Amino acid sequence: NLVTVTDTLQSNEYGGGSTTFDLIIGGDITNNGVIQNINSGDKLKLLVQGNIINNGEWNHSFTVLTGSGNHNLSQTVSHSFGGDFSDTDPSGMTVALTDLTFTGNYNLGTGWLEMGGHVLTMSGWLTNGTIASTILRGGFLENLTSEGELTIEGKVTCSNGNHFWDNITISDTLQSIDYGGGSTWFDLYIDGNITNNGVMMNINSGDMLRTYISGNIANHGEWLHSATVLNGTMEQLMAQNE
Repeated sequence: NLVTVTDTLQSNEYGGGSTTFDLIIGGDITNNGVIQNINSGDKLKLLVQGNIINNGEWNHSFTVLTGSGNHNLSQTVSHSFGGDFSDTDPSGMTVALTDLTFTGNYNLGTGWLEMGGHVLTMSGWLTNGTIASTILRGGFLENLTSEGELTIEGKVTCSNGNHFWDNITISDTLQSIDYGGGSTWFDLYIDGNITNNGVMMNINSGDMLRTYISGNIANHGEWLHSATVLNGTMEQLMAQNE
C-alpha cells in the first residue's frame, strides 16, 4: 500500500487539553506536501510499516518505524525530517537512500541505520542501536554503536555508552557533553584506527572526555581532551604533524 500526501495531513484539534493522535501507515508513504500538528498541544504520531520519501514538510511530532521488514528513507535536497523518530523493530534495518537530516531526536532502539556513506545531520539526540558507514554532522550521542567507516563533521557531542568500531576520521569537533550537575567523565570506546584532522576536547573543564583506543592514532589537529587510554592487544602506531 502507498500513501501519497500532496497537500496537508494533520492532527485533529482535541479541544479539551492536549493529546496525541496515532495514524498507522500499513505500507509506504511519500510526502509531497505538509505533515503537521494542527497546534502545539494536539500532536500527530505516524506509525509507518514501510518506506518513507520526504519531498515536503515533515513537521509533526512523532514518527515510529514499525513492522518486521527493512525501511528505506530518503529526502530531497533542502528538506528534513522534523519531530522525534524511533524504531520499534528489534532486528530490522533502516537504509538511507540519500543524505538525511533530522531536526529532532532519533532513538534507534536496537535497530540498524545503514547510511551507506551518506551524510546524517542531527540537531538532537541520536541514541541506542547502530549506525553504519556514516558521515555524521552534529548530534548528541548516547549508547550508540558505529560500524564501518565513520567521519565526524560538524560538532558531535558524546555522553556515555558510545562504541565506535572500525576507523574514525574527525574533520571538525568531537567533545564531551555538559553534565550539568557537577563534573564527571564520559568514556568513548574506539575499536579501530583514528585520524584527527579537527578538534577533540572537553566541553568544559569539569566534564571530561576519555577515549579508549585499540588501533593506531594519527593526529593532525588538536588533541585536547582529558585522557586517552591505549587498550589494544597488538602494536599500536602513533603519528602527529611536526
